[in-house]
Amino acid sequence: MLVIHYGMGYDKEDLSAESSLMVAKVSAMICGAVVTLWATAFVPTAIFQCTPVARAWDIDIPGHCINLQLGFYCVALPNILTDIAILSLPIRSCWQLHRSVLYRLSLIGVFMLGIL
Repeated sequence: MLVIHYGMGYDKEDLSAESSLMVAKVSAMICGAVVTLWATAFVPTAIFQCTPVARAWDIDIPGHCINLQLGFYCVALPNILTDIAILSLPIRSCWQLHRSVLYRLSLIGVFMLGIL
């Protein structure tokens, strides 16, 4: 609701500089919260993937583990989505710079190098 209140979806000409900055701040906080919640859910799963825990690095110990291949696929999708969300955060700010289109696209390209 805060994002809508501060102008998400409006043309940049219709927003004040303060509202535009607030949209960026709220978007960053939302991304941070999602990543934190995801990590909070994922870390215990990674630690306790096997019973007993030591079986994760020593397969000679009797016990069982979750299906690791399925686990990797389940972890990959949210990680990819959060990476894309975080990488897209600076795009709006870069596009609002009063520079040439080539400069802005180059700057966005530098940020997108984070995908590698």
